[in-house]
Amino acid sequence: MRTRVAVAAGLAAVVAAGGGASASTHKVKPVCNIVQGTTGDAPFDPTLGGLTAVNKAPDDPDGDILSADIASNAKYVTGVIRVKTLATPDTTFPEAHFYMLSWTAPGHSSPVYLGATVDPNPASAAYGPQFVFGDGGTVGPSLFAINYYNVGSAVKGTVDMKKNTITMSVPISAIKSYGKFTPGAAFTGIQAQSQALVNGPVLPTNVPGFGGSVAWGWQEDLDSATKAYVAGTPSCVKPGV
Repeated sequence: MRTRVAVAAGLAAVVAAGGGASASTHKVKPVCNIVQGTTGDAPFDPTLGGLTAVNKAPDDPDGDILSADIASNAKYVTGVIRVKTLATPDTTFPEAHFYMLSWTAPGHSSPVYLGATVDPNPASAAYGPQFVFGDGGTVGPSLFAINYYNVGSAVKGTVDMKKNTITMSVPISAIKSYGKFTPGAAFTGIQAQSQALVNGPVLPTNVPGFGGSVAWGWQEDLDSATKAYVAGTPSCVKPGV
């Protein structure tokens, strides 16, 4: 899907009647699949849209995002991106992929992101896995170029080859300058993106004179949530490491 959660809180009601009291607690259904993708919409097209309908760009299952979630508690923000496969080797594209979950937090003008470089190909395994966070991510119109500002490497990440998931967690203490992340804060503009990298891994540190790092490649998939996530809301993703 190529497009851009209401908070619910447990309610404990105590009703007194005739000197007695009774309590009922309504459980909150966890938020799950806040970003929903579509199968088969991650073309690998190095011609930047030049392939004709006759010579349709092949779909890259390693870049095909099926769903994504974000969750938080008082200490961590955690994101999970689920893809069609993380099979090795990737027969569509022979290099690394970059996966990014981004959102905007209250009090900060540019998006915050969690990113992972994952390379399922043994011949170039030096490109990953690598996990970063930062802010100011921007996306080019065709060639997928993201500028990563204030790059940090405090992210703890895991890649599950069996479940085809990428999980990334960052301490709120590391990203507190990028907005408000305490329970009740609304995370808006949530997006999950994938990219076929051509310049290796995203640098874990800032480049002198540039202020960040740049990843070049081809956009393969981009999916957006239709609602916000409210920090602290129960999720099918467990925040933390």
